[in-house]
Amino acid sequence: MSESTRPIRALIRGLEALAVLNRRDGSTVSEIAKTIRLPRTTTYRILETLRSAGYATRDPADERYRPTLAVRALAAGWDEQSRLADRASGVLEGAARELGWPVALASLSGSEVVIVDAGLQRAAGPPAPLSAGQVLPLASDAAGIVLAAQLDDEQRSDLVSRLASGPGDPGAGDADTAELRRLVDEARGAGYALRRRSDPAGEELGLAVPLGTGGSPSALLVRWPAAALPAASAVERFLPRLRAAAEEMTRGTAVD
Repeated sequence: MSESTRPIRALIRGLEALAVLNRRDGSTVSEIAKTIRLPRTTTYRILETLRSAGYATRDPADERYRPTLAVRALAAGWDEQSRLADRASGVLEGAARELGWPVALASLSGSEVVIVDAGLQRAAGPPAPLSAGQVLPLASDAAGIVLAAQLDDEQRSDLVSRLASGPGDPGAGDADTAELRRLVDEARGAGYALRRRSDPAGEELGLAVPLGTGGSPSALLVRWPAAALPAASAVERFLPRLRAAAEEMTRGTAVD
């Protein structure tokens, strides 16, 4: 076996710990360490990594770790997204033609935004087209803010903290965290997010709304050149149509 194909042992151990968590209603570090036959200190690091990534929680009352809904989303999300993707092209293409700008279906993958369907790019012109599988930075994208707003309190707090403490100016960490929390809280209250981003072709604005499936976070995103339409006018014009497309797409696809 070559070095490039050698299994990542730490990943295997992490998946083993996650599998144990998923089979039980709470487990201590010692219980999981005994099951997967690892030292307690190594198991603790694995569990804390899972907690940091949003896949586990630790109850301070009994020190037991439990899986979060994000674990269910690892499987259910595929089924849900396949149903959404089946409906996406026609609905989003119609929305893009009506709005006149690119529209895309996006989902959350870890701390990044992934474009699930961008077929509607065929129906719209500039700005720069999106493509299925493209990854976008969560904090600077309207879809990312809306996706983060759909997480539960603990997952949202962990995600915002990880993003704000990532690469960048270390001295701006607290300010970045506060600003990101503010944007996410605003999106939760308003039901949409509006963000300005820089592109090689110029300034762009993006407007995103959630898809109320009750499952893994998904969003619809429309983009346009900032010079073409002011933000306030765009929200008034685009938001009702984008919400209508979201409702049409998720009709009959909600997770029980």
